[in-house]
Amino acid sequence: MKGIPWGVWLALAGVNGFLSVAMGAFAAHGLEAMGDSHAVMLVEKAARYQMYGVLGLLISAWTKGQGMFILLSDVLGCLNIIAILLFCGSLVLIALFGAPVAFLAPFGGTAMLAGWLVVVWMGIRVIRRGGV
Repeated sequence: MKGIPWGVWLALAGVNGFLSVAMGAFAAHGLEAMGDSHAVMLVEKAARYQMYGVLGLLISAWTKGQGMFILLSDVLGCLNIIAILLFCGSLVLIALFGAPVAFLAPFGGTAMLAGWLVVVWMGIRVIRRGGV
């Protein structure tokens, strides 16, 4: 099996799942107590979309672990990491530090959309091979 080992995608899914839940809790308990509703909204949105990225990472790990879609699994995983870093990361940086990084969010969003199109392509390939 070439490329990135499936365990890497699984570990990254776990780390990002943990961080997503931690960010959601921080937004609900830390930021909300500070009274910054805009920051709460941004961090909650980042946490939610990070969890969507985790789902993509889990798909990468599973398909790679099954020996399916070796290259596409890595492409999917990389797109989800890029999405998490650029989209979710920019929202958190804006919320916590007022960093002028909003221009990064659309690149991350595009990466996430592309990742889900990779999943569509995987499904189409399975259907064409006679899979159910």
